[in-house]
This record gives sequence, C-alpha cells and structure tokens, in this order.
Amino acid sequence: MRSSGPCAIRDIRLGRLRELRALPINEDVAPHQFPRSFVRVGLALVGLAASCGRFGYETVNEFGGETRTHSSERTNDGGTSVETANGECMDGVAGGPCTLPDPGAASPAPCSADDVANGACTPPDAGNASPGPCGGGESCTVGQTVCVGGELATCTLSGSCYGYGTPVACGQRQTCAGASGAAACTCNDDPLCLAPGDVCQDASTLATCALDSDGCLYVAGTTGCTGGGASCQNGTCGCGLALECGGSCVDDQTDANHCGACGHDCLGGACQGGVCQPAALATGQKNPTGGLVLDANNVYWTTSGSPGGVLQMPLLGGVPTTVASNQGQALGIAVSATQVYWVTGGASGSVRRALIGGGTATQLMAGSYPEGLALDARSYYWTNGGTAASPGNGSLMKAPLGGGSAQTLASGQWGASALALDGTNAYWTDYAAGTSGAGKVMKVPRAGGAVTTLASGRNGPQGVATDGVNVYWADSLGGTLSRVSVGGGAATTLSSGQHSPRYLALDSTHVYWTTRGTSSSGYSDGTVMSLPLGGGTPLVLAAGQNGASGIAVDATSVYWSTNGSAAASFSNGTVMRITKP
Repeated sequence: MRSSGPCAIRDIRLGRLRELRALPINEDVAPHQFPRSFVRVGLALVGLAASCGRFGYETVNEFGGETRTHSSERTNDGGTSVETANGECMDGVAGGPCTLPDPGAASPAPCSADDVANGACTPPDAGNASPGPCGGGESCTVGQTVCVGGELATCTLSGSCYGYGTPVACGQRQTCAGASGAAACTCNDDPLCLAPGDVCQDASTLATCALDSDGCLYVAGTTGCTGGGASCQNGTCGCGLALECGGSCVDDQTDANHCGACGHDCLGGACQGGVCQPAALATGQKNPTGGLVLDANNVYWTTSGSPGGVLQMPLLGGVPTTVASNQGQALGIAVSATQVYWVTGGASGSVRRALIGGGTATQLMAGSYPEGLALDARSYYWTNGGTAASPGNGSLMKAPLGGGSAQTLASGQWGASALALDGTNAYWTDYAAGTSGAGKVMKVPRAGGAVTTLASGRNGPQGVATDGVNVYWADSLGGTLSRVSVGGGAATTLSSGQHSPRYLALDSTHVYWTTRGTSSSGYSDGTVMSLPLGGGTPLVLAAGQNGASGIAVDATSVYWSTNGSAAASFSNGTVMRITKP
C-alpha cells in the first residue's frame, strides 16, 4: 500500500474546472450523482492520483454552485474497475475499459516496478512493441552488432531509445559476418600468410607478409630467387647445394666467375670441379723458350724457332703484337716502363731492345751464349754461358740502361744461365753443361764485389728466383726444387721427383715452377706447379703442358709458355694463363 500523503495536481482543466487538490477524506461518493462532464473530469483525476493511495477530489456544479468532495481508496495492485451505464469509471483504472492518459508520455515521475506492472507508465523503449515514444523496433542491447548490406551496425542508446546505428563499412580486406547481435568485421587473411614476415610463395618466389591498418595479413610484395640453383626455403631464398655469391646462387663447381669460391674468376678458363682450368692466350707460337715477363698491362715472351721474335699481348687476352721479328734464338727477356729488352743466343749473341708495342730493334751489347736477363732502375744485367768446356768462361755482366760500357760482375762461370735480382745482389745458376754435381748457385753484389757460392754439387741448376730472404732454384737434371738463405748455409730441398723442372717465379706466399716433362712422352706431360714458400705438398696447377717453359705471376694469375711438340716441329707452342687457386 502506497503512502496516503498529499499529491499536488495542477493545471488540468476541462471547460471551466478550477484547480483541484487531493483531500485526505473518507467520504465515498458515487460518481453517478454528478453531472457527466464533471464526473469524467473526476475520473481523469482519479487516474492521475491513482499512485497516491487514498485520494480525493472535489467538483463544482457551475450550474448550481454546488461543491462536493469525493474520496476513494485504491490499492497499488489496481483492484477492480467498474464502468457505469453512463461509461463512467467506478473505481480506478485497472479494470480495463477505463484508461489513463498515455503513460509512456505523461508519467510525472520515474516508474517503479508497480507502476509498470499496473500500466501507469512505460520505461524507455527497449525495442519491444510497446506504444511508448521510441516506437516499435528490433530488440538489441548496447554493443550488440549486426551486418547490414555487408556493413556493420552497432546497438547504442540514443536519448531514451535503443537501436542500431548507421552501418559502417568493413576494412579493405574484411567481410562482415556472424549471427545477429554478434556480427563482426573479420579479416580475409591471405592464406599464404600466417604471421608478418617472409614466406615462400613457391619454389622460386619469396613473399613478404604484413599487417594492414585493420590487423589483416596480406602479401605486401614478392621477390624472385635469382641465380643458378636458387630456391625459396623456409622463408628465405636459399641456394641449397649451390653457393650464394652477391645475392645470387651459383654452382661453384662449374661457374667460371665463382670457381670454388665467390669471386674466384677463371679469367677465360673453364671451371671444372671447382678448379680453374688453363686458358690459352696465344697459340701457334714457334718454340717459346725460357723468356716470359709481365708488366701491369701485357705479357711478353720470346720465340727461338726460326725466324725468332719478341711478342706481347694484353694480360686478359687478345691478338699478339710483334715487338721485334727475325731475332734468331731469342731467349731471356725483361721490360722497363717504355722498352722491352731481350737476348739472342749463340756464340754471336747480343742484348737488344725495342719500344713496347714494336719498333726498330737496337743492339746494346754483344755476348757469348747469353741466356738470362734482368733490370733494375738504372742498369740491365745478363749472363754469358760461354763455351761448354770446363772450367767455363761464362760471366755475369752489367751495363747502364741509358748506354755506356759494360761491367763484368763475375767471370770464369761454367754455363752461367738463369738470373734474378733483389735490392742488393744478383743471383744466377751455373748449369755446368749438365755435368752431374758440377752445378752451382751464385751471388754477387749488384754494385760489384766478391762472388759467393751459395750452393754447389747441383745437377743442372736452371731456373732461379729470390724474395730477398731466400734464393730458390730448380735442378733440372736432379728433379728437385731447393732453396738456400741469401746469406748462405745449408740448402733445403722443397720438392723432389719433378720431371725436368726448369723456370721459377715467386709471389709473397708461394713458389711456382714449370716442368718440361719426360722424354718418353715427348715432353707432353709437362706441368705447372706451386708450393708454399715454407714447404709442403706440391700442387699441380696444370698438366699435359708440352714442354712447359718460362713462367711469371701477378696478383691473380700464373702465366707460362710451352715449347710445343716435336711432331709439329715445335710450331704449336702456346702462352697460357691460369687463375691462382
């Protein structure tokens, strides 16, 4: 039962009805005792005051000036309502035909549970079909979602009404899906992508997966796996069994640009099993013999087959250029910044020179069986083999580059042959006509002075080279490669069992030499060899070289000449090159 306290109701007028006020009285007056017009007003007031428990009203009969006060008592659960024959309500509004003003619009205070149950007022439209101000609609709760035309709408409370707002388009890579009330924009992730990062699109394509602004995975770009043997493996472009060089995969067993290692260029030679093979720079040469030297641009060599000559060609190959022709038995060779120097053999031999690139050959000095030749900044040096008879009348000679008299640095040499210089001394071999145990390795200061025997008892020493620390030479008849300190001492054999080792060259780490081969094979089994300066196992750089002869090295390659074959009258000689291991 609600409290019976007074309830004020103002400004409700019908005709000339004046202000009404609820009275706490108990008189029970039947509505049919009053004129219909006022009774209906009273009934309206009963409806408005129904939430106040006991209520009262007074009516004024304007025609008779009569005022009456009415009261009634009604429970909050409504009780019963009776409409008279005149259509007037006997008690409250809960009975049916008699209704109050629209409780959805005229409720004077927040609704209690009792008010809602009795129909006295209606809460804000919850999406039901109540006749309240929000009208009909689909039921929803704040935050619920639904797909509308492929777009997502969300339930919100606007004022006192619940409803779905304006649909919003899903993202570029999204689709609106799901049951009504629980729909969502879901990602159409690229099936290739499981997470951001790189993934293999196929065996030869690397794809990069990324998240867009909606958190959807997509392929942001692709990169082809390039190079021989390239394939995509585990999210990277891998080379499998191949070698990756500069971002590309190569077969280092056959790739001539990356033979055995990245950047190991065979410089025109083939790559077989990861090893560079020899490349011919010049062919059809007439018996190239021991003379072969390099400068920064060219390789120079001599030929002793008639008519004999001096030739040059670029280090990387090309067409040979004749520096001088008709030189007879051209042998040792050296080069300065502008000139090429060489010796011609025989009893009436000489030292000659011509401009690099060719020109008139000039004879500088005469010699007797000259063979070895070397230059420093001011002078040229050469060996005279002399006659073959012991004890020999060969010599080591020196003369200024600019012209002038020759100086004898050593005399009485038996078959002075190969020649090398360091910053202080000149070194040479005495071949001694191939007499077993008669050969020597010799030294003399370049400025002249005492002649020193560094090694004796050698068997046909021929090629010689020095690094300023040791002197290296080959015993062509003894089949050995040896060294000795420039200051003298015991000789060390670095390699033995070589087939006629002949000429030598050095770099900072290795000694290189040629072997002529065996007479039984017609010298077709000549080789090019290398060995660490400190010793070790010799390495065959090239085999099957017909009478391999002169040799020189630069930073990347080894160059040598071959005599050719007797069957071809030594007219098939070559100049060769191979990339260092």
